[in-house]
Order: sequence, then C-alpha cells, then structure tokens
Amino acid sequence: YKGWFFVACSALIMFLLVWWALHSTEKISRSVVAEKEKYLHLFESNPQPMMVVDRETLKFLDVNKAAVNHYGFSRDEFLAMTIRDIRPAEDAARAEELVQRVDAGLDRMGYWRHLKKDGTEITVEIITHTTVYNGRPANLVHAHDVTEKLKAVDALRKSEERYRLLAENTVNVIWSMTPDLVFTYVSRRVFDMTGIPADEWIGSHLTRYLDDREFERVKEVIAAELANGPDSPGVVFETQILDRELKPVPVEVHWRFVFDDDNQPVSMQGITIDLTERKQFMVERERLLLAIEQAGEMVIITDINGVIEYVNPAFERTTGYQRAEVIGRNCSILKSGVQDDAFYQSLWQTINSGRGFHATMINKRKDGTLFTEDATISPVRDPSGRVINFVAVKHDITEQLRQEAHYRQAQKMEAIGRLAGGVAHDYNNMLSVILGNAQLATYEVTRNHPVYELLEEIITATQRSTAMTRQLLAFARQQPISPQNIDINQSVDELISMLRKLIGENISLIWKPGTRESQVKIDPAQVDQILTNLCVNARDAIAGIGRILIETKEVILAEDDCVDRPGLAPGKFIILTISDNGAGMDRDTLANVFEPFY
Repeated sequence: YKGWFFVACSALIMFLLVWWALHSTEKISRSVVAEKEKYLHLFESNPQPMMVVDRETLKFLDVNKAAVNHYGFSRDEFLAMTIRDIRPAEDAARAEELVQRVDAGLDRMGYWRHLKKDGTEITVEIITHTTVYNGRPANLVHAHDVTEKLKAVDALRKSEERYRLLAENTVNVIWSMTPDLVFTYVSRRVFDMTGIPADEWIGSHLTRYLDDREFERVKEVIAAELANGPDSPGVVFETQILDRELKPVPVEVHWRFVFDDDNQPVSMQGITIDLTERKQFMVERERLLLAIEQAGEMVIITDINGVIEYVNPAFERTTGYQRAEVIGRNCSILKSGVQDDAFYQSLWQTINSGRGFHATMINKRKDGTLFTEDATISPVRDPSGRVINFVAVKHDITEQLRQEAHYRQAQKMEAIGRLAGGVAHDYNNMLSVILGNAQLATYEVTRNHPVYELLEEIITATQRSTAMTRQLLAFARQQPISPQNIDINQSVDELISMLRKLIGENISLIWKPGTRESQVKIDPAQVDQILTNLCVNARDAIAGIGRILIETKEVILAEDDCVDRPGLAPGKFIILTISDNGAGMDRDTLANVFEPFY
C-alpha cells in the first residue's frame, strides 16, 4: 500500500511538472509570436523603405511594403535580387565599401544612389544596423529618399548664390542691420561709395557713418517706422553718410523692418543709392534749363509724333501762344500754309531717319500773322540709340529779312538813281532844244493861226516834262526837292486834260475834289509824276471800257493811327486817292509795286 501511494504521488508530481512545462512553453511561444507580430507590424507599417540584407551575400532577405511601393519591385523580385542590383553600374565598386563599413560597426552610411524598377535614379539616406535574421547575420537597412530634398537644398544654395552675386554686383549698396543699428551685412559696392571696405562696416554701429544732426533725424524716421508695425511698406528718405575722409555723400535709402512670428523686429534691411551724380546732373540740368529759358531763340521739344512737350519764353514772345496753350498739342498749329505737303514730308523723313533738318520756313502766329524763322530740328536719342524726342531751335528772322530787303532796295534805288541822273541830264538837254524851237516857232505865226495852239501844247508839255526831269534828278539826289504850298485840287485840275489824252477815249476819267481846304506842302512835280504814273498803270490794267476815279478828302489822324506808320505824326491831312475798275495786281506784281519803273 505504501509503495502504491509513493508511485501515485510521483506520478502526480510528474503530471504537474509536465503540465507546468507545457503551459510555460505555450505561454512563451505565444509571447514570442506576439512580439514577432509586433515587430513585423512595425516593419510593414513603416512609411520609409526597410530592407533586410544578408551580410555575406548582400541578398535581400526581406523588404517592407514601403520598399515595394517606392522602388516598384514586387517582394518576390526583391528576394531574388542583391543590393547591387538597385545601384547604378558606376556605384558597383562601392558595394564592398558598404560591407567593410558595416563590419566596422557603423550605423549611418550617408547618401547613396539607388535605381527604381523604371530606371529612375534616386538619392537615399541610408541608416543600417546589424541583426540576425533566421539565424544568419544580416543588416536592417532604412532607405530614406532625399532626392527632392537635395534638389531643394541645391536650388536654395544656387538661389542664395545668385542673390549674393546680385547683391555684390549691383551698383547700389544692399545692407542689413540689427534693431540696435549694428550692421550685419553690407555689399561690397559700399567701398565705391565711401572708400570703406564692406568688412569694416559689418559689426560697426550706424553712428560711425552719420554726423550728430543726421543721426538724430534718422532715429526719428526709424522710430516712426517701428510704430507702423509689420504692415508698413517701408521708408524712402534722403540723408548724407560720411566717407573715409568724413566728407558727406548724398544718398537715398530704401529700407524696412523684418519682423518675426510674434511681430517683434529682428532686423532692418535696405538699399542705399548714391545720389552724387544725380545731384550734379540736377545742378547741370537747372543751369541748362535756365539758359534755355533765357535764350533769345525759340526752343521746342516734341515727342516722336510732333506733340509739344516743352517751349521756352522766346516761343511765347514770338508766336503769341502761352506755354499752357500749346503743351500737349501738335506743332502743326503753327502751319501757315505757305509750305506745301512735300516740304513737311521731306522734314519728317529726315528727322525720323535720325538726321538733323535745317530750313527757313514761314509759320503763323496766334493772331494769324506770318513770320519767317530759321529752324534747326534735331532728333534726341536715349542711351540705346532710339529716337525718343525732337528738339527744334528756331530764330525769328522776319525783321532781319525786312532789313535785308530794305538794304537791297536801297542799293537798287541808289543804282537806279545814278542811272536816272545820267538819263535826266541828257533828256533835259533835248527838252531844252524842243522848248526853244517851239517858242521860236510861236514868233513866226499869229495867235489865230491853227498851228499856234499846237505850239502852245508842245511848250506846256515840254515844261511839264522839264519838271519831271527835275524830279528824276531829285530822285538821283542831283536836284533838291522844292516843296511848295499849293492847292492840290488846282494842281489836279490843271493836269486833267493831259491825263484824258493819255488814257484814251474808252476810259472815263472822273475827278471829285472832296474839300475846299486843299492847301498842302509838296513839290508840284511830284504831284504830276504820281498822277501820271498811276493813271497810265490803271489804263494798262483796263481791258476795253472802264473808269478811273481821282478824289481828295480831308482827314485828321490821331496818335493811334500813326503807330504802324513810321515818320507820320498826328494832324490834319489831305488824302489823294486814285482808283480804277481794272484787273488789279496779282501777288507777284504786288510784291514789286514799289520798285521803280516796274
């Protein structure tokens, strides 16, 4: 009985031991499985490609879903490949380097190039550590694709380099400083502006480059801009900075604050422009403009279409137009109609081709009167050579031409006078012979003889011709003029019969004395000459039947009537008028009306 009891106890103990062992093994197995599933879940759910690689053969032992999705190979294709198969051919030699570096216990392998199934090359950041997979030494590889990241970094680097080169090579100075007014960056162009190298500016305070008064003014501008906050578009102001020799340099500064996410100022950035040349240009421009404004010649600036953009005061004085009346209008407002279309076509062809144009032309003032100008029109080019404006310099030569014409007329009259003087002497000698013989003939006949009256007419005509000869000599300055107090109406009465014989029977000569008071002071020979010449000219202008009217009337001239008549004084005058109904004179004839013997 005791033996069976011992056996039963031993069997129970063995059962309990077996049960505990089996239960523990199952529990351990379940724990291992759970742990394996956990790490397998982590392996598969990792968004970055992960690979298990045999350390000796470099063959893929396992890959996660991210690797399959990213590289394009299926899991079975991966398990049939080695890590060399996803490297570019030129990187094959680095495979051994990888093994050696892993054997050395390195975990971070740096950047490598990999190939996707479609041949696309990517750059990956490799992180690896050693492990054991199914009893074999292996590497767990994390492959983070950094292709786009590196492209962005490279683009950023190139962009920074590009803007750095831009900042360093721009003609203006680009700078930044702290809110405490300490420079953190200044482009190298600052040396050209101040003679102080950029390196000396960095780390220095703004007070070094401003005198006390300018610094106080700049501080006020900075404080006002800071109060405007992040929404301010920035500030533009002029100031003067000191160069190495402490001489002021005029500059224009464009700058603004840079704020962080909490709207706190972190820096100031800006551009400084050297105004030295601009200031000098403005001084020269003011000097040039002053000279143009005070010039005696007209200066007109137009655009390429002839629209007026500027005129000087000489233009206003000459044309009668005020500046405001012509700005924005075409210069054709001055056209007189004297020049034809071919003239203006030649003008525009010349200046549009880039050449200057010079000519004398007749233009029209605001009041409609004409004036003659000597004009030079030149194209204005921009730095690229393109014509952007036209500038015309014009000189009013109307008075000059009048004086020249007067001088030429004086010379002509002097020459004619010398000729007339010589002719008058010879003519007077012949008239003396005619007059003497006619007077002698009257002694040979009685007064009632028919020839006597004819002889009297010869004597009268000869005497009048002698008076005209004296007029020619007076014209030639060889005979003094002899003004006399005469009755102008009586002088005309005495000449009427002779004038009727001169003009012929088909033309009526009408004489209308218009005033009883007809005493004037004039050389009687001049009256005869005036009436004779005008009536003969009127006769020549009348075709067929016509009439000539001679009349006188009294007129009193005031000062206003004498303004445009040099040499005429206010007072009482007799007007002697000769008119006819003939063809008149055309423009060419009228232009020569005062030429002797025309």
